[in-house]
Amino acid sequence: MTCIWNKNIKNFQKRFSALYDLYKNEILKFEKSFSYDVNTIPFWKVFPAKNGELTASENNLTLHSSYNPSREAAGINANISEVKNIIFLGFGLGYHVVSAAKEIIRQNKNQKLILIESDINHLLASFCILDWEEVFSIENLIIAVGCPVNQIIPLIENKNQISTADSGCSNAFIFMQQSFIMHDQNYFSAVKNLLERNKTKNKINSATFKKFAKLWQRNSIFNLEQIKKNQTVNNFCSNIKPFYVNNISQKKGFIVIAAGPSLQHILPHLKELKKTNVLISVETALPALLKYDVEPDFILLTDPQYWAYRHIASSKSKESILIAPISVHPAVFRFDCKKILLCSDMIPVGTYFEKQTEPFGDLGAGGSVASCAWNLAKNLGATDIYFAGLDLSFPTKETHIKGSSAEQTIHTVSSRINTAEKLSTNTIYSANAVYAKTYEDQNVLTDSRMKMFAWWFESSIAASTQIKNYSLCKESMKIPGVEFMDVQSLLSQKDTGFRKDFDTALLKNNFISKIDDNLFEQLQKDFINCKRNLNQLVNKAVELSIINQDDLDKKLKNIIAELEQNPLYDLFRLGFSNELTAAQNFLEIQKLLF
Repeated sequence: MTCIWNKNIKNFQKRFSALYDLYKNEILKFEKSFSYDVNTIPFWKVFPAKNGELTASENNLTLHSSYNPSREAAGINANISEVKNIIFLGFGLGYHVVSAAKEIIRQNKNQKLILIESDINHLLASFCILDWEEVFSIENLIIAVGCPVNQIIPLIENKNQISTADSGCSNAFIFMQQSFIMHDQNYFSAVKNLLERNKTKNKINSATFKKFAKLWQRNSIFNLEQIKKNQTVNNFCSNIKPFYVNNISQKKGFIVIAAGPSLQHILPHLKELKKTNVLISVETALPALLKYDVEPDFILLTDPQYWAYRHIASSKSKESILIAPISVHPAVFRFDCKKILLCSDMIPVGTYFEKQTEPFGDLGAGGSVASCAWNLAKNLGATDIYFAGLDLSFPTKETHIKGSSAEQTIHTVSSRINTAEKLSTNTIYSANAVYAKTYEDQNVLTDSRMKMFAWWFESSIAASTQIKNYSLCKESMKIPGVEFMDVQSLLSQKDTGFRKDFDTALLKNNFISKIDDNLFEQLQKDFINCKRNLNQLVNKAVELSIINQDDLDKKLKNIIAELEQNPLYDLFRLGFSNELTAAQNFLEIQKLLF
């Protein structure tokens, strides 16, 4: 087996030199102990199959067929032809991986092959059994060995574009066999759960885009001039952070304020807390804050709907900085506040201008505006983040804090037949209501949407270990990685001077956009040309689909290839569905966008 081992480990070192260097000591130790005789591998019992190929068992479970391992492995090939990503959670001796690699080469498709293994020794053991030459020849090959669970998704999904139901984890064949994962079942189960959660998130992204595509596009085009009027979040952060971020011993506290029912207990203390911490509020909570004469430092509004603007429509907050993407309702930019900052957008209209200039500031897309608030605190250099009103559940069977605009809307639209109580109950039980645990270890009612938001916080917090996270509300749903802190404990903490440094930094910032009139006019002309080209190509495809000639599929593929070269291609991609034919997709996208 030395010949196979030498060939595989040489190819591994050539292809993944950094990974080889990372595990060099383990590789040398394995080579010395086991590579000369596979029967000495401690976790496998290797034996010949009926056809003469080697197979093995681990923990009394057979890893591959005892008759013909290669033929058994070839059975997966029918499942991988139409997907972009092929993901293996464990792979035993590697028969399935080699078979998949041969199929990718045969089809000559640009597919990504992703191998996930928690233990380096299991990967090295497979190098002793089979020739992995075809595997190492795959251009888009990723080997994630010993990779932390929360870093798996970036290997699969493109961080520079929105993942939908037809991309990333959702456009993948995931192979997980019980016998392959028994050596570290907790790790692989966590990865599998993460993949499933991201599939759900991608479905939400697709549904959201299809629901709001026209609204997003209309708002964004109407708001284009805001790009030259307002500073971006990225530019703002880079301007103010140098005034305080280098003081390592200084605690930098940020309070993220959501509009959950438990916020009622924190409201009386926020004015005092603002003296030592920075307040970041979602727009829904603003009316409740203003009733207590509290103007937050930042207000986040990311929803493009008119109803989101209604949350702040009758208010003013002259001490607050409003943060929004250009896809929000145009009236948002008339809000009476200190200044407005632009953040990055989900819609390709905003991303087009970012690519031509610089990123506005990605605050993430966890589905909840509170997740954007957490990201803002992180980008501003937070060391400690405190959640107020982030219940992600329905304490006392209520949806929002009393006095919030969301709660008032329910009373506004209620009637004798559809009472406020009935409308609230419908909201609570409309998305698979389940019970979860609070910070007091008590049951609290939540639903699948809230659990998705909680998972986003859990994964983001796990990836940012330098930040301590606390909930000021013990009746909220417990998020792993977040500890409960009583509000009195926070009030009694010593002032480290951060708030003074932060206010000084704000005074030094000029809030001026980097994009001048000349640059903006040129960008606007280029955008109009790209949009016109996109419209023409889609309309041409629709006309061809109606005529329906014999070479229709070939012509539509050529049009898609042209669309991929357009900087606004994402407008097309986000509306595309693998469940429809190319002709059906063009018809749907024409209705959706044009």
